[in-house]
Amino acid sequence: LGAWGDPAKSHDRLLHDFQRAESADASYAMFVLGLRLIDRALAQGDTRSAEQWLTQLRPVADQDVNAHTARRIRLELANLRPADAMQMAIEAIRQQRGRDERGFAALHRLGAIAARQVGDLASAAWFMDRARDEEQRQPDADERARIDDEAANLARAAGDFAQADALQRQADDGRSDFGDLSERSDRSDWGDRGDRAERSERTPRPPTAPGRLELLAEGAIDD
Repeated sequence: LGAWGDPAKSHDRLLHDFQRAESADASYAMFVLGLRLIDRALAQGDTRSAEQWLTQLRPVADQDVNAHTARRIRLELANLRPADAMQMAIEAIRQQRGRDERGFAALHRLGAIAARQVGDLASAAWFMDRARDEEQRQPDADERARIDDEAANLARAAGDFAQADALQRQADDGRSDFGDLSERSDRSDWGDRGDRAERSERTPRPPTAPGRLELLAEGAIDD
């Protein structure tokens, strides 16, 4: 996000800098600072502020449409609307394919989170495979760690706790500062990792029959 979006800045300093950028009609600085303020709000569970910032950034969202959309998807997830979040991810990928593919790995990862949260593990795996492909095409160490983090959540949901532990270690080892906590795939999953015995007693949710999202995506996404 550059110097304007330094995650070490306090909320008040970010807000002050945003207001200065707005007064100077500095669209890019406004956008980057606004994204950081959204990240802070989501990290704190303040969905109302996040939504207000998203609305305020709409006029300058063309600076990076996919980054703005990714925050909208995260807001849907924070508001416990994973089905809407998954549909938003599908539509964004379809619309931006071949136009602006910055941040495509994140869009696919967020789609995976949404699919997992609705219990569609086959669709989540479909999104994860493509998230990895996109990250390899546009390498980003922090995004790779986020993908590993969500892959661990997905393995845990499928009952493969050994694989989940391995992926979680990989995510921990590979991340730098990992942005704000709002960039964790699922903060509730991250916070309850506990010991292996406790996790092994959980009953994993069975995956839905494979193919539903694949069929949808083949008609919606050119891949």
